[in-house]
Amino acid sequence: MQNKKGAADHDCQPGIDFSAVIGLDGREGFLNQTQRESRLIRRENPYRFGRPLPANAPVFVDRKHSVPRIVRALNRADGPASVSILAERRMGKSSQINQVVHALAAIPGMVVAVSNPLGWSVKDPQTFFAALARAIHGVLPDVIELPGERMDFPAFRNTVRHLKEGGVRLVVVIDEFELLADTPTLNAVFFSNLRALVDEGYPIGYLTASRTPLKDLCRQRRIDGSNFWGIFNSTVTLGGLSVSEQTLLTEKIMKKSLPRKCMAQLEPKLLTWADGHPGLVQMVLEACWDAFVSGDAVDRDGLRSNLVPHVEEMWFNRNREEWEVLNLLVCDQTRPGDESTLLDLRLRGVLNEGNRLFSPILQEIIERQDPAGKDLSHVATAIMDGAVEAHTHFNRFQKTAEKWFKTGEQVAKKLGRIRKAFDQGRAEVDPADGQPTVDEEE
Repeated sequence: MQNKKGAADHDCQPGIDFSAVIGLDGREGFLNQTQRESRLIRRENPYRFGRPLPANAPVFVDRKHSVPRIVRALNRADGPASVSILAERRMGKSSQINQVVHALAAIPGMVVAVSNPLGWSVKDPQTFFAALARAIHGVLPDVIELPGERMDFPAFRNTVRHLKEGGVRLVVVIDEFELLADTPTLNAVFFSNLRALVDEGYPIGYLTASRTPLKDLCRQRRIDGSNFWGIFNSTVTLGGLSVSEQTLLTEKIMKKSLPRKCMAQLEPKLLTWADGHPGLVQMVLEACWDAFVSGDAVDRDGLRSNLVPHVEEMWFNRNREEWEVLNLLVCDQTRPGDESTLLDLRLRGVLNEGNRLFSPILQEIIERQDPAGKDLSHVATAIMDGAVEAHTHFNRFQKTAEKWFKTGEQVAKKLGRIRKAFDQGRAEVDPADGQPTVDEEE
């Protein structure tokens, strides 16, 4: 992904083992908000849902100025630190990575190797190290020899040694880190080796993005023995947009991008459906912008229907403690000792200030799980009393979640077949390839 002048298209894309960029003086780096806004094109919809925002996108909002903070950590004079980005799905992890990589690409002496394991072909440690070394060779062909299809850890460590001798620092970026941890052949020994490069003083750091904290991931995936998470100096949690950040998107960006004579009046209720959630706010504003330009009313039913599955995913990804706390909040109840869980849910954007659910859609989804013939307060009472019945309710929730995610996988496979059919020039699509549905009740 390297062009002749050394620039790189390093937006994080799935299906690529590794792409790399070398830092060069004179690149633009990460622009400030005013500079990013100057790139707005009037009459062109700037809002974007479903794909990561490219570097310096006008609608990218740097929450809590985290991009410069991450860049400083990865650009330490004594060697890159390791940073973990933690966020819910659609909260902007991949967009954040794109901004950080673009900033690092303007720092001489820095090599950044980026991977998104979605659909990648890495099967074991040897192919992982070979893929990473090939990416490095692509930007430093005079320093690193082109490896074969497989490379063991000692050989890769020797590659990193050459970088150190050449005064080059390496940052390895892995988006969707859960998928890496889920690869059975990448065991505790593999992650111990990744850590060893840092412990042995090589100029290497890691930037990962995941929904689950690295310490929990290591334990759940049986790689805790590697203590890989122990080398991470900081965790950046991406939560919801602040009121001023959301206003920037809904008013300033909207006004600057619409045709000058276009009348735009956002319906407040539409924003409450996605309140503060970066990805879902983009979805709402993208639909509103198109409606304003065409002079049509916003398709409220269609928009809400598109939002619901993403809010459902947020709900079905909850652990036992979070499930209990959210059930109690819907019933206006709280328990002593839940503050740490409430804080984490606020940091992640599931709750707003005051511990309010970020969207009324989430409340409706929770309320739909009522036990047969009883209202939701029955679940809350069982949770408050510590009754065995609460465990039964949570097991039922987990089964529904498993069914929901399984249905999502089936939809993804069917959509893949449809895309493949069109790519091959075949217009016939099996009518059965429609989207299946999942009932809340089994």
